[in-house]
Amino acid sequence: MSARVLAEGRLDPRSILLRIVERIKGVGLLIVLVALQDPGAAGVYLFVAATTIGASLVEYARYRYRLTDEALEITAGVFTRRERRIPLDRIHDVGQEQTLLRRLLGVVTVTVETASSSGAEAKLDALAPEQARALREALARVTPHPEAPQAAPSKGALLHASTPGELLLLGFTDNRAGLLVIGGLVVFQELSEALGDRFREATDLGARVVAERARQAGPEGVLVALALGLLVLFLLGWTVSAGLTWAKFHGFVLRERDGVFHRRYGLLTTREQSLPRRYLQILRLEESPLRRLVRLVVLKADNAGSALDPKNAQKAGLDVFVPAARRAAAERLVARVFPSARPRPPWRPVAPTYWRRWTLRGALLGAAVAGAGLLALPHPAWGAALALPLLSGALGLLAWRQHGWSLDEGVLAVRWGVVGRYRGWMPVGRVQAARLRATPFDRLAGVRHLELIVIGGGKLRLRYLPAADADALLAGLGLRPAPNPRASSRAAASQPV
Repeated sequence: MSARVLAEGRLDPRSILLRIVERIKGVGLLIVLVALQDPGAAGVYLFVAATTIGASLVEYARYRYRLTDEALEITAGVFTRRERRIPLDRIHDVGQEQTLLRRLLGVVTVTVETASSSGAEAKLDALAPEQARALREALARVTPHPEAPQAAPSKGALLHASTPGELLLLGFTDNRAGLLVIGGLVVFQELSEALGDRFREATDLGARVVAERARQAGPEGVLVALALGLLVLFLLGWTVSAGLTWAKFHGFVLRERDGVFHRRYGLLTTREQSLPRRYLQILRLEESPLRRLVRLVVLKADNAGSALDPKNAQKAGLDVFVPAARRAAAERLVARVFPSARPRPPWRPVAPTYWRRWTLRGALLGAAVAGAGLLALPHPAWGAALALPLLSGALGLLAWRQHGWSLDEGVLAVRWGVVGRYRGWMPVGRVQAARLRATPFDRLAGVRHLELIVIGGGKLRLRYLPAADADALLAGLGLRPAPNPRASSRAAASQPV
Protein backbone atom coordinates (compact mmCIF):
# COMPACT_ATOMS: atom_id res chain seq x y z
CA MET A 1 0.00 0.00 0.00
CA SER A 2 1.48 3.33 -1.10
CA ALA A 3 2.02 6.12 1.40
CA ARG A 4 -0.56 8.88 1.51
CA VAL A 5 0.84 12.33 0.61
CA LEU A 6 -0.17 14.94 3.17
CA ALA A 7 1.88 17.95 2.07
CA GLU A 8 4.44 18.71 -0.59
CA GLY A 9 6.03 21.69 -2.22
CA ARG A 10 9.20 23.68 -2.66
CA LEU A 11 10.86 26.58 -0.93
CA ASP A 12 9.44 30.07 -1.11
CA PRO A 13 10.70 32.04 -4.17
CA ARG A 14 12.15 34.63 -1.80
CA SER A 15 14.70 31.98 -0.82
CA ILE A 16 16.47 32.76 -4.12
CA LEU A 17 17.20 36.30 -2.96
CA LEU A 18 18.21 34.94 0.45
CA ARG A 19 20.76 32.59 -1.12
CA ILE A 20 22.15 35.37 -3.31
CA VAL A 21 22.66 37.66 -0.32
CA GLU A 22 24.30 34.90 1.73
CA ARG A 23 26.60 33.88 -1.09
CA ILE A 24 27.58 37.49 -1.79
CA LYS A 25 28.62 37.77 1.85
CA GLY A 26 30.82 34.73 1.37
CA VAL A 27 32.65 36.13 -1.70
CA GLY A 28 32.57 39.75 -0.55
CA LEU A 29 36.22 39.67 0.55
CA LEU A 30 37.27 38.32 -2.87
CA ILE A 31 35.41 41.14 -4.64
CA VAL A 32 37.05 43.76 -2.40
CA LEU A 33 40.52 42.35 -3.06
CA VAL A 34 39.94 42.30 -6.81
CA ALA A 35 38.58 45.85 -6.75
CA LEU A 36 41.67 47.07 -4.88
CA GLN A 37 44.03 45.38 -7.34
CA ASP A 38 42.18 46.22 -10.55
CA PRO A 39 39.16 48.56 -10.38
CA GLY A 40 38.39 47.83 -14.03
CA ALA A 41 38.02 44.05 -13.66
CA ALA A 42 34.33 44.05 -14.57
CA GLY A 43 34.53 40.50 -15.88
CA VAL A 44 35.23 39.15 -12.43
CA TYR A 45 32.18 40.92 -11.03
CA LEU A 46 29.99 39.58 -13.80
CA PHE A 47 31.30 36.04 -13.31
CA VAL A 48 30.70 36.15 -9.54
CA ALA A 49 27.21 37.59 -10.05
CA ALA A 50 26.27 35.05 -12.73
CA THR A 51 27.58 32.13 -10.67
CA THR A 52 25.79 33.29 -7.54
CA ILE A 53 22.47 33.87 -9.27
CA GLY A 54 22.71 30.66 -11.30
CA ALA A 55 23.51 28.47 -8.28
CA SER A 56 20.66 30.03 -6.30
CA LEU A 57 18.15 29.43 -9.13
CA VAL A 58 19.25 25.82 -9.63
CA GLU A 59 19.11 25.13 -5.87
CA TYR A 60 15.58 26.54 -5.70
CA ALA A 61 14.44 24.57 -8.74
CA ARG A 62 15.76 21.24 -7.47
CA TYR A 63 14.60 21.49 -3.87
CA ARG A 64 11.43 19.55 -3.06
CA TYR A 65 9.87 18.27 0.12
CA ARG A 66 7.05 15.80 0.61
CA LEU A 67 5.32 14.69 3.79
CA THR A 68 3.54 11.33 3.81
CA ASP A 69 1.95 9.38 6.61
CA GLU A 70 5.22 7.44 6.90
CA ALA A 71 8.10 9.89 6.50
CA LEU A 72 9.32 13.36 5.56
CA GLU A 73 11.16 13.19 2.23
CA ILE A 74 13.48 15.92 0.96
CA THR A 75 15.20 16.15 -2.43
CA ALA A 76 17.95 18.73 -2.98
CA GLY A 77 21.31 19.33 -4.63
CA VAL A 78 22.80 21.56 -7.30
CA PHE A 79 25.19 19.19 -9.08
CA THR A 80 24.60 16.04 -7.02
CA ARG A 81 21.06 14.94 -6.32
CA ARG A 82 20.51 14.14 -2.63
CA GLU A 83 17.44 12.45 -1.23
CA ARG A 84 16.70 12.22 2.48
CA ARG A 85 13.93 10.24 4.15
CA ILE A 86 13.14 10.78 7.84
CA PRO A 87 10.64 8.32 9.36
CA LEU A 88 7.99 10.07 11.44
CA ASP A 89 8.66 7.98 14.54
CA ARG A 90 12.22 9.38 14.67
CA ILE A 91 11.18 13.04 14.75
CA HIS A 92 11.30 14.49 18.26
CA ASP A 93 11.66 18.24 17.72
CA VAL A 94 10.21 20.54 15.07
CA GLY A 95 11.61 24.04 15.44
CA GLN A 96 11.37 27.35 13.65
CA GLU A 97 13.98 30.10 13.30
CA GLN A 98 13.85 33.57 11.80
CA THR A 99 16.97 35.72 11.61
CA LEU A 100 16.85 39.46 10.99
CA LEU A 101 17.48 38.99 7.26
CA ARG A 102 14.75 36.37 6.98
CA ARG A 103 12.39 38.62 8.91
CA LEU A 104 13.01 41.40 6.41
CA LEU A 105 12.30 38.96 3.56
CA GLY A 106 9.23 37.54 5.30
CA VAL A 107 10.39 33.90 5.42
CA VAL A 108 11.19 31.39 8.18
CA THR A 109 13.37 28.31 8.58
CA VAL A 110 11.86 25.03 9.79
CA THR A 111 14.25 22.59 11.48
CA VAL A 112 13.57 18.91 12.09
CA GLU A 113 15.60 17.03 14.69
CA THR A 114 15.74 13.36 15.56
CA ALA A 115 17.01 11.49 18.60
CA SER A 116 20.08 10.28 16.70
CA SER A 117 21.12 13.45 14.90
CA SER A 118 23.80 15.98 15.81
CA GLY A 119 21.93 19.22 15.28
CA ALA A 120 19.14 19.50 12.74
CA GLU A 121 18.44 16.37 10.70
CA ALA A 122 16.76 18.54 8.06
CA LYS A 123 16.45 22.28 7.54
CA LEU A 124 13.87 23.78 5.20
CA ASP A 125 15.28 27.22 4.50
CA ALA A 126 13.22 29.17 3.69
CA LEU A 127 9.40 28.86 3.73
CA ALA A 128 6.61 31.38 3.89
CA PRO A 129 5.11 31.61 7.42
CA GLU A 130 1.81 30.11 6.24
CA GLN A 131 3.66 27.32 4.46
CA ALA A 132 5.75 26.57 7.57
CA ARG A 133 2.66 26.55 9.80
CA ALA A 134 0.85 24.12 7.47
CA LEU A 135 3.84 21.77 7.43
CA ARG A 136 4.18 21.79 11.23
CA GLU A 137 0.47 21.18 11.66
CA ALA A 138 0.61 18.24 9.26
CA LEU A 139 3.60 16.82 11.13
CA ALA A 140 1.72 17.17 14.41
CA ARG A 141 -1.28 15.26 13.04
CA VAL A 142 0.65 12.28 11.70
CA THR A 143 3.34 11.77 14.34
CA PRO A 144 2.44 8.32 15.73
CA HIS A 145 3.06 9.19 19.38
CA PRO A 146 0.60 10.81 21.77
CA GLU A 147 3.22 13.43 22.63
CA ALA A 148 3.67 14.75 19.11
CA PRO A 149 5.43 18.00 18.19
CA GLN A 150 2.59 20.50 18.11
CA ALA A 151 2.37 23.26 15.56
CA ALA A 152 0.88 26.08 17.58
CA PRO A 153 3.24 27.17 20.36
CA SER A 154 0.95 30.12 21.08
CA LYS A 155 -1.64 27.69 22.49
CA GLY A 156 -1.46 25.70 25.69
CA ALA A 157 -0.80 26.48 29.33
CA LEU A 158 1.67 29.27 30.03
CA LEU A 159 4.35 27.88 32.35
CA HIS A 160 6.90 30.67 32.44
CA ALA A 161 7.74 34.03 30.88
CA SER A 162 11.13 35.53 31.75
CA THR A 163 10.95 39.24 32.57
CA PRO A 164 13.43 41.77 31.12
CA GLY A 165 14.80 42.32 34.62
CA GLU A 166 15.54 38.61 35.03
CA LEU A 167 17.29 38.48 31.64
CA LEU A 168 19.42 41.51 32.46
CA LEU A 169 20.43 39.93 35.78
CA LEU A 170 21.23 36.75 33.88
CA GLY A 171 23.61 38.69 31.62
CA PHE A 172 25.21 40.64 34.47
CA THR A 173 25.96 37.40 36.33
CA ASP A 174 27.38 35.68 33.27
CA ASN A 175 30.94 34.49 33.81
CA ARG A 176 31.87 35.48 30.25
CA ALA A 177 32.16 39.16 31.21
CA GLY A 178 35.89 38.81 31.88
CA LEU A 179 36.38 37.07 28.53
CA LEU A 180 34.67 39.98 26.80
CA VAL A 181 37.09 42.36 28.48
CA ILE A 182 40.05 40.28 27.34
CA GLY A 183 38.57 40.18 23.84
CA GLY A 184 38.30 43.96 23.87
CA LEU A 185 41.97 44.26 24.77
CA VAL A 186 42.90 41.91 21.93
CA VAL A 187 40.84 43.97 19.49
CA PHE A 188 42.58 47.13 20.76
CA GLN A 189 45.96 45.56 20.06
CA GLU A 190 44.91 44.42 16.59
CA LEU A 191 43.66 47.91 15.77
CA SER A 192 46.96 49.40 16.87
CA GLU A 193 48.78 47.08 14.47
CA ALA A 194 46.33 47.51 11.59
CA LEU A 195 45.93 51.31 11.67
CA GLY A 196 49.61 51.96 12.23
CA ASP A 197 51.22 55.24 13.24
CA ARG A 198 48.09 57.40 13.51
CA PHE A 199 46.43 55.05 15.98
CA ARG A 200 49.63 54.74 18.01
CA GLU A 201 50.15 58.49 18.05
CA ALA A 202 46.61 59.05 19.32
CA THR A 203 46.91 56.38 22.02
CA ASP A 204 50.38 57.60 23.03
CA LEU A 205 49.05 61.12 23.39
CA GLY A 206 46.21 59.87 25.57
CA ALA A 207 48.60 57.77 27.64
CA ARG A 208 50.93 60.75 28.17
CA VAL A 209 48.03 62.91 29.33
CA VAL A 210 46.87 60.23 31.76
CA ALA A 211 50.45 59.66 33.00
CA GLU A 212 50.99 63.38 33.58
CA ARG A 213 47.76 63.66 35.53
CA ALA A 214 48.69 60.61 37.59
CA ARG A 215 52.23 61.97 38.26
CA GLN A 216 50.78 65.20 39.53
CA ALA A 217 48.39 63.30 41.80
CA GLY A 218 51.17 61.12 43.28
CA PRO A 219 51.22 57.35 43.96
CA GLU A 220 47.68 57.38 45.28
CA GLY A 221 46.49 58.93 42.04
CA VAL A 222 48.18 56.19 40.00
CA LEU A 223 46.43 53.49 42.02
CA VAL A 224 43.10 55.27 41.74
CA ALA A 225 43.49 55.70 37.97
CA LEU A 226 44.43 52.03 37.57
CA ALA A 227 41.48 50.90 39.68
CA LEU A 228 39.10 53.14 37.74
CA GLY A 229 40.43 51.82 34.44
CA LEU A 230 39.91 48.21 35.47
CA LEU A 231 36.45 49.04 36.79
CA VAL A 232 35.48 50.64 33.47
CA LEU A 233 36.73 47.60 31.55
CA PHE A 234 34.78 45.16 33.71
CA LEU A 235 31.66 47.31 33.63
CA LEU A 236 31.94 47.42 29.85
CA GLY A 237 32.30 43.63 29.72
CA TRP A 238 29.31 43.08 31.99
CA THR A 239 27.21 45.55 30.01
CA VAL A 240 27.99 43.82 26.72
CA SER A 241 27.31 40.41 28.29
CA ALA A 242 23.96 41.61 29.65
CA GLY A 243 22.97 43.06 26.29
CA LEU A 244 23.87 39.91 24.36
CA THR A 245 22.01 37.67 26.81
CA TRP A 246 18.96 39.94 26.79
CA ALA A 247 18.87 39.92 22.97
CA LYS A 248 19.35 36.15 22.81
CA PHE A 249 16.47 35.26 25.17
CA HIS A 250 14.29 38.35 24.66
CA GLY A 251 10.59 37.60 25.13
CA PHE A 252 11.18 34.04 26.37
CA VAL A 253 7.91 32.16 26.81
CA LEU A 254 7.45 28.50 27.81
CA ARG A 255 4.11 26.78 27.22
CA GLU A 256 2.90 23.20 27.54
CA ARG A 257 0.20 21.37 25.67
CA ASP A 258 -0.56 17.65 25.75
CA GLY A 259 2.85 16.76 27.17
CA VAL A 260 4.76 18.91 24.65
CA PHE A 261 6.74 21.97 25.73
CA HIS A 262 6.98 24.96 23.40
CA ARG A 263 9.66 27.63 23.72
CA ARG A 264 9.79 30.94 21.88
CA TYR A 265 12.50 33.58 22.33
CA GLY A 266 14.95 35.91 20.59
CA LEU A 267 15.19 39.55 19.51
CA LEU A 268 17.23 39.58 16.30
CA THR A 269 16.90 35.84 15.68
CA THR A 270 13.60 34.40 16.90
CA ARG A 271 13.47 30.69 17.67
CA GLU A 272 10.65 28.27 18.39
CA GLN A 273 11.05 24.67 19.55
CA SER A 274 8.52 21.96 20.29
CA LEU A 275 9.92 19.32 22.62
CA PRO A 276 7.88 16.33 23.88
CA ARG A 277 8.33 15.37 27.51
CA ARG A 278 9.35 11.83 26.58
CA TYR A 279 12.53 13.15 24.89
CA LEU A 280 13.73 15.12 27.91
CA GLN A 281 16.55 13.17 29.52
CA ILE A 282 17.97 15.29 32.35
CA LEU A 283 16.97 18.54 34.03
CA ARG A 284 19.64 20.66 35.73
CA LEU A 285 18.96 23.59 38.04
CA GLU A 286 22.06 25.79 38.17
CA GLU A 287 22.79 28.54 40.70
CA SER A 288 26.23 30.04 40.23
CA PRO A 289 27.70 32.04 43.15
CA LEU A 290 26.77 35.41 41.59
CA ARG A 291 23.26 34.25 40.72
CA ARG A 292 22.73 33.01 44.26
CA LEU A 293 23.25 36.59 45.42
CA VAL A 294 20.37 37.80 43.23
CA ARG A 295 18.31 34.61 43.79
CA LEU A 296 18.25 33.68 40.13
CA VAL A 297 18.52 30.18 38.65
CA VAL A 298 18.91 28.69 35.19
CA LEU A 299 17.06 25.50 34.27
CA LYS A 300 18.80 23.43 31.60
CA ALA A 301 17.60 20.30 29.84
CA ASP A 302 19.45 17.50 28.08
CA ASN A 303 17.72 15.98 25.10
CA ALA A 304 19.26 13.73 22.51
CA GLY A 305 19.86 16.55 20.02
CA SER A 306 21.49 18.99 22.45
CA ALA A 307 23.69 16.26 23.96
CA LEU A 308 24.95 15.18 20.54
CA ASP A 309 25.71 18.75 19.45
CA PRO A 310 26.52 20.67 22.66
CA LYS A 311 28.32 23.60 21.00
CA ASN A 312 25.45 24.42 18.66
CA ALA A 313 22.93 23.84 21.46
CA GLN A 314 24.74 26.30 23.72
CA LYS A 315 25.13 28.87 20.95
CA ALA A 316 21.43 28.79 20.07
CA GLY A 317 20.26 28.36 23.65
CA LEU A 318 18.70 24.97 22.89
CA ASP A 319 20.17 23.47 26.06
CA VAL A 320 18.46 26.11 28.20
CA PHE A 321 14.96 25.05 29.19
CA VAL A 322 14.31 28.28 31.11
CA PRO A 323 17.03 30.97 30.96
CA ALA A 324 16.12 32.90 34.11
CA ALA A 325 13.66 32.24 36.93
CA ARG A 326 13.33 32.44 40.67
CA ARG A 327 14.16 29.28 42.59
CA ALA A 328 10.58 28.47 43.60
CA ALA A 329 9.31 28.90 40.03
CA ALA A 330 12.09 26.69 38.65
CA GLU A 331 11.32 23.97 41.19
CA ARG A 332 7.66 24.01 40.14
CA LEU A 333 8.76 23.56 36.53
CA VAL A 334 10.86 20.53 37.49
CA ALA A 335 7.77 18.91 38.99
CA ARG A 336 5.80 19.83 35.85
CA VAL A 337 8.34 18.25 33.48
CA PHE A 338 8.94 15.13 35.60
CA PRO A 339 5.67 14.74 37.59
CA SER A 340 7.15 12.17 39.99
CA ALA A 341 10.23 14.30 40.77
CA ARG A 342 10.57 16.05 44.11
CA PRO A 343 12.52 19.34 43.92
CA ARG A 344 13.78 18.85 47.48
CA PRO A 345 13.89 15.12 48.23
CA PRO A 346 15.51 13.60 51.33
CA TRP A 347 19.18 13.69 50.34
CA ARG A 348 21.60 10.89 51.14
CA PRO A 349 25.19 12.05 51.75
CA VAL A 350 28.31 10.65 50.14
CA ALA A 351 31.30 9.31 52.08
CA PRO A 352 33.29 11.73 54.33
CA THR A 353 36.33 10.67 52.30
CA TYR A 354 35.32 13.51 50.00
CA TRP A 355 36.30 16.38 52.32
CA ARG A 356 39.18 14.49 53.92
CA ARG A 357 40.90 14.32 50.55
CA TRP A 358 40.30 18.02 49.99
CA THR A 359 42.05 18.67 53.31
CA LEU A 360 44.92 16.32 52.45
CA ARG A 361 45.48 18.01 49.07
CA GLY A 362 45.51 21.41 50.77
CA ALA A 363 48.03 20.17 53.34
CA LEU A 364 50.36 18.82 50.65
CA LEU A 365 50.08 22.03 48.60
CA GLY A 366 50.65 24.19 51.69
CA ALA A 367 53.72 22.17 52.64
CA ALA A 368 55.15 22.51 49.14
CA VAL A 369 54.53 26.27 49.01
CA ALA A 370 55.87 26.79 52.53
CA GLY A 371 59.01 24.77 51.78
CA ALA A 372 59.67 26.71 48.57
CA GLY A 373 59.10 30.00 50.40
CA LEU A 374 61.44 29.02 53.24
CA LEU A 375 64.25 28.38 50.77
CA ALA A 376 63.65 31.46 48.61
CA LEU A 377 62.58 34.15 51.10
CA PRO A 378 64.33 35.19 54.31
CA HIS A 379 61.25 36.64 55.95
CA PRO A 380 58.41 34.57 57.47
CA ALA A 381 55.75 35.56 54.91
CA TRP A 382 55.81 31.99 53.59
CA GLY A 383 54.06 30.93 56.77
CA ALA A 384 50.80 32.17 55.27
CA ALA A 385 50.87 28.99 53.17
CA LEU A 386 50.00 27.08 56.31
CA ALA A 387 46.48 28.48 55.94
CA LEU A 388 46.01 26.45 52.76
CA PRO A 389 45.04 23.22 54.59
CA LEU A 390 42.45 25.12 56.61
CA LEU A 391 41.00 26.78 53.51
CA SER A 392 41.02 23.54 51.53
CA GLY A 393 39.41 21.66 54.41
CA ALA A 394 36.66 24.27 54.73
CA LEU A 395 35.91 24.14 51.00
CA GLY A 396 35.96 20.34 51.09
CA LEU A 397 33.50 20.33 53.97
CA LEU A 398 31.16 22.58 51.98
CA ALA A 399 31.47 20.34 48.92
CA TRP A 400 30.82 17.19 50.97
CA ARG A 401 27.78 18.64 52.72
CA GLN A 402 26.34 19.76 49.38
CA HIS A 403 27.01 16.56 47.43
CA GLY A 404 24.19 14.03 47.79
CA TRP A 405 21.64 11.92 45.97
CA SER A 406 18.15 10.52 46.20
CA LEU A 407 16.25 7.80 44.34
CA ASP A 408 12.54 8.39 44.81
CA GLU A 409 9.46 7.56 42.72
CA GLY A 410 11.53 6.43 39.74
CA VAL A 411 13.60 9.65 39.54
CA LEU A 412 17.26 9.96 40.50
CA ALA A 413 18.14 13.36 41.97
CA VAL A 414 21.74 14.55 42.48
CA ARG A 415 23.06 17.76 44.00
CA TRP A 416 26.59 19.15 44.09
CA GLY A 417 28.59 22.37 44.30
CA VAL A 418 30.79 24.33 46.70
CA VAL A 419 29.80 28.00 46.70
CA GLY A 420 27.36 27.57 43.83
CA ARG A 421 24.44 25.17 44.08
CA TYR A 422 23.53 22.67 41.37
CA ARG A 423 20.85 19.97 41.18
CA GLY A 424 19.96 17.40 38.53
CA TRP A 425 17.03 15.03 37.94
CA MET A 426 17.04 11.95 35.72
CA PRO A 427 14.11 9.52 35.33
CA VAL A 428 15.24 5.94 35.82
CA GLY A 429 13.81 4.92 32.46
CA ARG A 430 16.16 7.33 30.66
CA VAL A 431 19.36 5.70 31.95
CA GLN A 432 21.13 3.76 29.20
CA ALA A 433 24.44 2.83 30.84
CA ALA A 434 26.47 3.20 34.01
CA ARG A 435 30.21 3.44 34.60
CA LEU A 436 31.59 2.52 38.01
CA ARG A 437 35.15 3.57 38.76
CA ALA A 438 37.51 3.15 41.72
CA THR A 439 41.24 3.83 42.08
CA PRO A 440 43.36 1.75 44.48
CA PHE A 441 43.02 4.56 47.06
CA ASP A 442 39.24 4.51 46.53
CA ARG A 443 39.14 0.77 47.16
CA LEU A 444 41.08 1.20 50.38
CA ALA A 445 38.61 3.87 51.49
CA GLY A 446 35.61 1.79 50.34
CA VAL A 447 34.25 4.42 47.91
CA ARG A 448 33.19 4.38 44.26
CA HIS A 449 32.58 6.98 41.55
CA LEU A 450 29.44 6.47 39.47
CA GLU A 451 28.58 7.98 36.10
CA LEU A 452 25.08 7.52 34.64
CA ILE A 453 24.55 8.07 30.91
CA VAL A 454 21.38 8.75 28.92
CA ILE A 455 20.64 8.70 25.18
CA GLY A 456 22.91 11.11 23.34
CA GLY A 457 25.65 11.10 25.97
CA GLY A 458 24.22 13.32 28.72
CA LYS A 459 25.59 12.39 32.15
CA LEU A 460 25.01 12.70 35.88
CA ARG A 461 27.93 11.96 38.17
CA LEU A 462 28.07 10.80 41.77
CA ARG A 463 31.46 10.86 43.46
CA TYR A 464 32.68 9.17 46.62
CA LEU A 465 29.75 6.84 47.06
CA PRO A 466 30.17 4.15 49.72
CA ALA A 467 30.54 0.83 47.92
CA ALA A 468 27.31 -0.54 49.40
CA ASP A 469 25.37 2.58 48.30
CA ALA A 470 26.80 2.33 44.79
CA ASP A 471 25.67 -1.29 44.43
CA ALA A 472 22.24 -0.49 45.89
CA LEU A 473 21.81 2.47 43.54
CA LEU A 474 22.73 0.39 40.50
CA ALA A 475 20.25 -2.25 41.59
CA GLY A 476 17.57 0.40 42.05
CA LEU A 477 18.23 1.66 38.52
CA GLY A 478 17.89 -1.83 37.11
CA LEU A 479 21.60 -2.07 36.26
CA ARG A 480 23.96 -4.84 37.27
CA PRO A 481 26.83 -3.65 39.51
CA ALA A 482 30.40 -4.41 38.61
CA PRO A 483 31.30 -8.01 39.46
CA ASN A 484 34.18 -6.91 41.73
CA PRO A 485 36.12 -3.77 42.74
CA ARG A 486 39.10 -4.73 40.56
CA ALA A 487 36.87 -4.62 37.48
CA SER A 488 35.37 -1.38 38.69
CA SER A 489 38.78 0.25 38.92
CA ARG A 490 39.25 -0.41 35.21
CA ALA A 491 35.91 1.30 34.43
CA ALA A 492 34.57 -2.01 33.24
CA ALA A 493 30.99 -1.52 34.35
CA SER A 494 29.03 -0.17 31.41
CA GLN A 495 25.84 -2.16 31.42
CA PRO A 496 22.70 -1.40 29.36
CA VAL A 497 19.31 -1.01 31.02
